[in-house]
Amino acid sequence: MLDDTRICWWYEQDGQQAGPVTAGTLARLAAEGRLGPGHRVWRDGMAAWQPLGTVAELAEALAEARPPPLSAPPPPAWGAPPPPWGSAHAGAPSALEEISPGAMLILSIVTFGIYGLVKFFQTGKGYEALAGRASHFSRNFWLFIGLGVASVFFNAGGPFVGAPVAIASLVFQVLTLFEALKLRDEAVHRAGIHPQITGDGTHKALFILGLVLSPAGVGLVLLLVQAWKWFSDWNAIGAALAGGAPAASAGAAASR
Repeated sequence: MLDDTRICWWYEQDGQQAGPVTAGTLARLAAEGRLGPGHRVWRDGMAAWQPLGTVAELAEALAEARPPPLSAPPPPAWGAPPPPWGSAHAGAPSALEEISPGAMLILSIVTFGIYGLVKFFQTGKGYEALAGRASHFSRNFWLFIGLGVASVFFNAGGPFVGAPVAIASLVFQVLTLFEALKLRDEAVHRAGIHPQITGDGTHKALFILGLVLSPAGVGLVLLLVQAWKWFSDWNAIGAALAGGAPAASAGAAASR
């Protein structure tokens, strides 16, 4: 049994640092479904934050907290942490859910772009959670959507009425992507991983050129290429996170 009173642990939950708590408290949180193997923990003496499931000295406490197996797996508890990347519960809501770029493009075409927007919003919020801070991503996204819908109705009154609203929608669309890219960079840096992903400049160039040239048709091709790269990058980052790379230094933990 671990010395439950001598060692204090810090843990990450909902993108925020919490603690200090004892190993017994971590075990209780795991038993309640509030912590999973992928949540990072740290204590004095560790060089970096590590996923809970990889810390050998906590294995005994987690094993004791694990409930006995059932004849059929129970549904995930409301608000419980998502399963790790690549787990069998691929249908569960997860900030690290793998997304097929090909299926995403096909379903986006069938749904007139709605499916792609939903998945893009999911990735942006996932990066926001991994970055561990609030952002303007949601505000920009919903302003882009709201102004875009409003421009359709305003166009009924003439192009001079609807055009300014449509332009404002495009501006917030660009701002949404820029904010998502910033969150993506912060998430990668915070996790201490080095995935092979498309650079921010390429994403911005493809997206802006796609919007400008969309009336000519070639712009739609550029937007599809940018979307393919975006979701491919998402999968690459998820795979890198699943590799268990160190996330944050102990010094950073002490300073927060």
